[in-house]
Amino acid sequence: MKRILIVDDLEQNRYLLEATLRGYGYETISAPDGAEALATARRHPPDLVISDILMPVMDGFALCREWRADERLRVIPFIFYTATYTDPKDEQLALDLGADRFVLKPQEPQVMNEIVRAVLVGGAKTAGTGAAKVSPDEIVTLREYNEALVRKLEKKLTDLEATHQRLQEDSRQRKEAEASLRESESKYRTLIERMGEGLVHVDDDDMIRFVNPRICQMLGYSEAELLGQHASTLLNREEDRAAMAERNRNRSHGISEGYEIHLRKKSGEFLCAWNSATPVTTADGQLSGSMAIIADITDRKRAEERSSQSQLRLESIIHSVDGIVWEADAQTFQFTFASQQAERILGYPVARWLNEPTFWKDHIHPEDRDAAVQFCLAATARLEAHQFEYRMMAADGRVVWLKDIVTVSAEGGRPAKLLGIMVDITASKRADAVKETMLSLATRLAAASTPREAAGIIFKAADQLWDWDAGTLDVYSPADDRVWAVMYYDIVDGKRREIPAFQEADEPSLRMRRIMRAGPELILRTPPYTQKTDSVLFGDTSRLSAAILCVPIHSQGPPVGVLSIQSYTPNAFIESDLKLLQGLADQCGGTLERIRATEALRASEDRLRRVVETIDEVVWVGEPGRIEATYLSPAFERIWGRTVASVMRQPELLLQIVWEEDRPRFLAALAQQAAGQPTSLEYRIVRPDGEVRWIWDRGVPLRDGAGRLVSVNGAAMDITERKQAEQKLARSHEQLRALLTRLRRTREEERTRVSREIHDELGQLLTGLKMDVRWLERKLSEPGLPLAFNPLLDRAVEASELADLIITTVQKIAAELRPGTLEKLGLEAALTHEAIRFQERFGVRCTVTGAGSWPVLPPEVANEMFYICQEALTNVVRHARATHVEIHLRTEDDTALLEVRDDGVGLAEAELNSPRSLGLIGMSERAVQCGGVIAFSRNEPRGTRVVVRIAVTSGGNCVPRYS
Repeated sequence: MKRILIVDDLEQNRYLLEATLRGYGYETISAPDGAEALATARRHPPDLVISDILMPVMDGFALCREWRADERLRVIPFIFYTATYTDPKDEQLALDLGADRFVLKPQEPQVMNEIVRAVLVGGAKTAGTGAAKVSPDEIVTLREYNEALVRKLEKKLTDLEATHQRLQEDSRQRKEAEASLRESESKYRTLIERMGEGLVHVDDDDMIRFVNPRICQMLGYSEAELLGQHASTLLNREEDRAAMAERNRNRSHGISEGYEIHLRKKSGEFLCAWNSATPVTTADGQLSGSMAIIADITDRKRAEERSSQSQLRLESIIHSVDGIVWEADAQTFQFTFASQQAERILGYPVARWLNEPTFWKDHIHPEDRDAAVQFCLAATARLEAHQFEYRMMAADGRVVWLKDIVTVSAEGGRPAKLLGIMVDITASKRADAVKETMLSLATRLAAASTPREAAGIIFKAADQLWDWDAGTLDVYSPADDRVWAVMYYDIVDGKRREIPAFQEADEPSLRMRRIMRAGPELILRTPPYTQKTDSVLFGDTSRLSAAILCVPIHSQGPPVGVLSIQSYTPNAFIESDLKLLQGLADQCGGTLERIRATEALRASEDRLRRVVETIDEVVWVGEPGRIEATYLSPAFERIWGRTVASVMRQPELLLQIVWEEDRPRFLAALAQQAAGQPTSLEYRIVRPDGEVRWIWDRGVPLRDGAGRLVSVNGAAMDITERKQAEQKLARSHEQLRALLTRLRRTREEERTRVSREIHDELGQLLTGLKMDVRWLERKLSEPGLPLAFNPLLDRAVEASELADLIITTVQKIAAELRPGTLEKLGLEAALTHEAIRFQERFGVRCTVTGAGSWPVLPPEVANEMFYICQEALTNVVRHARATHVEIHLRTEDDTALLEVRDDGVGLAEAELNSPRSLGLIGMSERAVQCGGVIAFSRNEPRGTRVVVRIAVTSGGNCVPRYS
């Protein structure tokens, strides 16, 4: 059975992988970090190791290097299994370190089994394929390893930014809840626009700010023509303008009132209207204008005028007037005449009107009786025609509003007869009550914060619309199929009182289910009353309601409750009351939904607060441009080492804590926030114990709907460890660069020494050898020598020619090791000579332009520039497949430029950024040592362009960056 070692610092990860592999018949052992895994493997080597990368003590990369360096373990296959190191560079580094496979988490069990089986069958990489790829140049591997760590830090910052996005998402959800509230309020606006009466809203200066379609229809103006106009421009008479000024004074005291006015239509005609004006206040109680309901009473006024013009015409209009025409004794108020309309409107026979002396007083509503009688007596005593409104009780128990228009007939200076007409204004009164109730209902419901408060407002609105005895409001949860009793009313001891409702949720009654499924019901019972099984008794269970209005409560979807109004009076409600109650229920449904959304928002804010208070970052809120913070999350105390309360009491501490050198940048960031710009700043702070910590602080200014800056929200995190890692990495890079510089300098010195020794010493020896061979050739050419010496002469000639070839080869090797033209004639001549050699050797046309225009460069810089150009030409031969190379020298301002262009295939973006492009990296390092920069780009239309820029001093020279 194969044994597999699993290395991961997370226990749940080790458990899942162990369970998966055991299911496929493998034996598993585990370790939480690389150090323990290495010790375990050395004691009992496994058949395979599967390791995570990011671990404490010893990470996966370090473990892999140690694994491949161990003679016993290097033959064991090694798999990386990670979810954090996902960059292709990470995979390449892992494979370079000797890993057999690089697998990203998570993997399906079957896929993971196939990977393990394939690696076990294939075995570990040999030293020639795996371990050797660690590279003889350990510096490159170390840089790749450091780059992987930096990418991980950047990934961590990205994750923190994702957390910030989630916080913004919670904010977006809150805005959606607010939008839902605005949608609920739009129902109120729809009701306003569909009113049968005109509606006008004016501000404190009586400028028209809102009109509904009905008022536009009444006056003949468009909405655009009315908006922005002064209300007085619509008045037809001067006395109406004076009355408006008086009403404005009353409005400033919060008085609501109704009065009659004449309005001028667009056609020039006038409209007689009844204006019911109600002051409008803001949320903080400040008066912001008034809302006026305009009822067209032109026809009614004309009828009243016609009826008062002449008593003689009364008989002719008795039967055409939709009202009760009557005559009564001025002293006793006993009727002597009543038209037949009396029976239709109130239901009593005319005979009772005439035969019962106190019929009128007895049937006035108890609440209106004294006021109506006293008003009529006083007006009659003064012989004044008068009109007044009051309620009478109909024969079927209904309450009927009447407007009584009375004329006093006198005899001998004393009132004798009263002539009048009672007009049924119940519908108008109900409409006025509905308008007034609906106008104020939305405002009152907007202030409700609990379902119970909303229920109380609904029942108070019902008081203005009906005479009712009992009522219920239940909230329904479709998810639980349960109802909660919110508020119940019933008559107790002769007075309507709130009674205790059921405290626990219960199943809906059959009636509730029917109402929520089928819609509103008007229930009118006839004696004897019997209890049905579809409802639940509450309150005074000794008697049953005679009339019931029951409607579902909706909120843009399925019903969320049931509302009912009940009366012990038979026939107390009519079908139109059902629609009116449904309107109240719809308003209530919107409020209940808003309350639910608000509670959900509050819960979301609580969750957000808990998140803010538990994360490592400091979340803060401040005022634009000010040091003071209005909120600091608890993480502040852990990072800053000071309590939140202390900096709230002394805001100046926040600036004093900042490292003195960083304070100007800190104050500049505050000024940037005050200008409405986001900021991102790194600065240092000093803790009370003297420890210096690095902080990364981001601030985002927030604006209100008007675009004003209201606050700055931000987050700050402790990046000391990251800074220390960056500094350590920078020091490491500097050390590497210094080492490379030293190695390169040593190599150049060695090349120079070897070149000089070859040229001087070996060249002298070869020259001496050539002279000896030439001497021998001359001796063997002398006349008179035997023919036997001819073969010796031939060999001497060949030896002389071979000596010439050797001398030429030695000179070529010496020149390649250290070009003589570079030291003797300078960089321009050396580059020209190199271009000629390049063209002769490889057959690629190579030209040099701009030579002679360069400043004098120090030898060290000239050497580096020469080798950069040489490396560029080498790359052309190896990769470009070019036909023409151009080397261009020029100066721009205070910069010397060396440019190498070719017309080859060009370099891909991946090759430019690849850590394996050692030639490009070497060229870049040489440019840095010269104190310059190098750029690689595409040469349009094709090919590659290499540009080296060296800053030139005022004296025409440049100084290299050698230490």
